[in-house]
Amino acid sequence: MKRKGIHILTALAALFFLSGVISMALTYGDMRKWQPVNARVLIDEVVRFQTSKGTMHRGEFEMGYIVKDVPYRNVPYSLPNSFRTFEEARDDLRRFSAGTVQRILFNVDDPNEVMLDLSSPRLFLIPFLLTGCGIILAIFCVYLAWRLGRRICPRCATTIDKNHRFCYECSAVLPTRVTSFPQVL
Repeated sequence: MKRKGIHILTALAALFFLSGVISMALTYGDMRKWQPVNARVLIDEVVRFQTSKGTMHRGEFEMGYIVKDVPYRNVPYSLPNSFRTFEEARDDLRRFSAGTVQRILFNVDDPNEVMLDLSSPRLFLIPFLLTGCGIILAIFCVYLAWRLGRRICPRCATTIDKNHRFCYECSAVLPTRVTSFPQVL
């Protein structure tokens, strides 16, 4: 492996790391637009619908909330899980029963736009994965550079075995001691 390969891996590690950091900054900027508010569940009901699997049931509810002394009422929110029986859907809907107070996030730019209060680690999952991949690749690049630094031809940067006396790429005479090779880092 030539130094070019290490440089490509290092550039890839930097790309992953920077895209993760930029993605994290953008997600944080978007999260600053959303502010928490307590909302009261006004209506809850189990809705029946038809699918290819047959009749299914899903819980829906509607919430009301106040932002800067202005009351808002949002469109019905459907729970993501659907069930075959009415009772299972009703059990899933119990945490959002009428009269309960739920924490929601509203968009500062448009208070009619809301979402249920989600935990921020879930929102930062992709940025953390990108940053983590970048860090792991960077550690791997440092390890490769450390390992290959003792086995690189000083003239053409081709990786060679310890016991070779000549570089097979450029035919340069190699130093007799491997430790006298220049380090990559």
